[in-house]
Amino acid sequence: YDADALVPRIETLEGPVHPDDTPRFTAAVQAHVDGRTPEYRCEMRLRRRDGGWSWVLAAGRVTERDEGGHALRLAGMHIDVTATKALE
Repeated sequence: YDADALVPRIETLEGPVHPDDTPRFTAAVQAHVDGRTPEYRCEMRLRRRDGGWSWVLAAGRVTERDEGGHALRLAGMHIDVTATKALE
């Protein structure tokens, strides 16, 4: 996907996550946003624009919280680990 095509919101990312991986990804992000983990990290499948699936390692952390401790900004990255998963 082109960066311009993606709205910078967590809901944008949840759409292309494989249905079997969504609960694990959501739980990892929520645990971090709630302050129970120092970062989030999850391997999951994402739908490509061509309709196929790629394995990615998603990792990130909250970079800004309000005075009440609520997450305001989350930054992260995706690393394609499809080749590694194929070897497994």
